[in-house]
Amino acid sequence: MKVYMNVSSMGIVILLLVTSLHGNLAEPFLKDDFRADTIEYSSILYWGSSGTGDGEFSKPQGVCIDNNGYAYVADGGYDGLSNYRVQKFTTDGVFVDKWGTQGSGPGQFRNRLMGITTDSQYVYVVDHDNYRIQKFTLDGDFVLAWGSYGSGPGQFISAHGITVDRNNCIYVVDDRNHRIQKFTSDSTYLKAWYCGGSPRHAAVDTEGYVYITDHLTHVVRKYDSSGTFIMSWGGYGTGDGQFSYPAGIAIDNQEYIYVADQHNHRVQKFTSAGNFVTKFGTGGYGWPGEMASPWQLTVDKDGYVYVSEGDGCRIHKWGIVPSILQATINIDPNTLNLKSNGKWVTCYIELPAGYDVEDIDKASVALTSINDTVIEPPLFRTGPIGIGDYDWDSIPDLMVKFDRQTLIEELELIIVPPVDVRLTVKGALIDETQFEGTDVIHVIKPGSNNQNAGSNTSSSGCYISNVWPNPCISTMFVICKLYEDAYMDLRIYDVNGRLIKVLAGDYMEADEYELSWDGKDTRGNDVKNGVYFCKMTAGGVTSTKKLLKLK
Repeated sequence: MKVYMNVSSMGIVILLLVTSLHGNLAEPFLKDDFRADTIEYSSILYWGSSGTGDGEFSKPQGVCIDNNGYAYVADGGYDGLSNYRVQKFTTDGVFVDKWGTQGSGPGQFRNRLMGITTDSQYVYVVDHDNYRIQKFTLDGDFVLAWGSYGSGPGQFISAHGITVDRNNCIYVVDDRNHRIQKFTSDSTYLKAWYCGGSPRHAAVDTEGYVYITDHLTHVVRKYDSSGTFIMSWGGYGTGDGQFSYPAGIAIDNQEYIYVADQHNHRVQKFTSAGNFVTKFGTGGYGWPGEMASPWQLTVDKDGYVYVSEGDGCRIHKWGIVPSILQATINIDPNTLNLKSNGKWVTCYIELPAGYDVEDIDKASVALTSINDTVIEPPLFRTGPIGIGDYDWDSIPDLMVKFDRQTLIEELELIIVPPVDVRLTVKGALIDETQFEGTDVIHVIKPGSNNQNAGSNTSSSGCYISNVWPNPCISTMFVICKLYEDAYMDLRIYDVNGRLIKVLAGDYMEADEYELSWDGKDTRGNDVKNGVYFCKMTAGGVTSTKKLLKLK
């Protein structure tokens, strides 16, 4: 068995939702906001090759991950070629176990193994040519089987996909019966509904919505838990949101939908409403990032995507890798007088969840740019440091200090006050992981026209200056500045990064705006009490504020 790793691509999915001293939110990795310069899917590793040995495959049809972090592969073949078995691996591709032989008895497979799925205790396999489902323990011990040839309840003609919902109910997609059937985990038939077309695979979200790929009409269909059709998306093609014979489908713990776009040799990611988010993979057999006919896929609890490559005879693991950690920083003072004689400018740094400010290489911390103009050389921290919860949000902060007079000299070279300026601070952890963050401060100079604060034409982008009332019971008002004519996007998100409402999305003139949020989501429903975030993006700049909604 061969395992290939792309070490430089290893990473962790990070949802950054932390606030600064004034309630500002550093730019988060919101789950519907992927940008190539900050976050992307990368090939983490792949394993397998054509063959009959341990860790080798004969056109593997399916892959799933259990709650203990083991991967199961339906090594079932196609067109008369089969290994008649299930193989078990670690998620790093290390072979653990296998079971299955050719035949029609318990634990045997007649020819093709198709879909495969797990609940907390069992593995379920579509034994396609025996027209049945087989159930095993996680160690491969046979438990039971059900099904026969036909079109009645509990019968199959060409079963492909199988999935399990949060209640451990089993859904089986039957291509030639054009339907999906639902069973208890002990094989009791519950219901079925007609899907039309050529349904191949299914996935169920936490609310019970069922998503089915239609292989020949090149669409994804969405149904409610009773089988009522909700919507569909796709169509034949190679563009974003189009498919060429979609096969496997899976849902992550943020309710995003992944589809194995088989003949386009890629995976596409969507919101639950069918909106395209991103894509990854290209045709090929060798290099990281290449896939040959992805058939089925699954997503583990950490957000890694595992794809069974039928023609490539391997399992491919993908992950979201942030190119740099986005830290929350707050710089004090908020208003800096260029004629002041103070000694320090203080910066408070918070890291994303899962990272500790104790691990920051203190000597690496530097103020690197002003309004995107790079400071050469960077202004490294020179004063005393400290660690504490300086903004009372239960997240440790690193406090560092920069020489105030040196910063003032840099500011005088770049800006004409009064003006709001963006200061960028960068650094590294002791393991060389990079981080950065920005904050906006107001710069003044005695004798300048401070009534025109923020009007400097060298400024660009945007800034949310205030949200009031905050906390709020009914309507909130967002006060924001657009420094130059640009496309302005203003949205409300919840603490999980889910989009709640779009307040603005249009090309607008440079000006100060006041927009309101009535505390409702896009469907007009009142949102729950809690913390929300207002994110403004324009001119390549993002500004974010924390909101507290009460009833």
